[in-house]
Amino acid sequence: PTMSTQLIAQSAGRQAQGKLSDSYRTPPWLFEWLDNEYDFDFDICASDENHLLSKYYTEENTSIGKDWSELGSVGFCNPPFSHGSKEKFLAEAYRNLIENQVSSVFLIPSDVSNEFWLDHILGKATKITVIVGRVKFYDPATNEQSKHGLGCAIVEFMHDEDAVNGIDHFVRRDDVRELIESKK
Repeated sequence: PTMSTQLIAQSAGRQAQGKLSDSYRTPPWLFEWLDNEYDFDFDICASDENHLLSKYYTEENTSIGKDWSELGSVGFCNPPFSHGSKEKFLAEAYRNLIENQVSSVFLIPSDVSNEFWLDHILGKATKITVIVGRVKFYDPATNEQSKHGLGCAIVEFMHDEDAVNGIDHFVRRDDVRELIESKK
């Protein structure tokens, strides 16, 4: 095979892996901690296989362009991490916050060098909590953890007059896991 054929095949493999990893589930310990904190009503971006709440939007019944208040007042979102997907959901979260007073909490990559941070988070989110330690997501089909973790942040768009904008919160991944496991 030629060099360009090999590059095309490698690119297709990465794209297929990206599509697969777009459906990965939030680790149970992390979702439980967040749900205890925010008492979520619905999942903003899920599937029949990976939803964590009884009310949820799917790719077919998308949350994009909808009034999220039809499902509740606080949504959770672990959006697809592939290029362009996060931005759509973050923009929709801000629109729903302003127009419909619906709060939302996102679990997203914490790499602030990406433009989506500047365009959709900084100056719009009410709170950003950086998770210290990589987060390993779960394959919904096998319930196995991914091999490699990812640096993540919790981004809030809260309908709260006392909310303040800023990156002033950090939480250690292992502390959260120990807290949740100690309650079982």
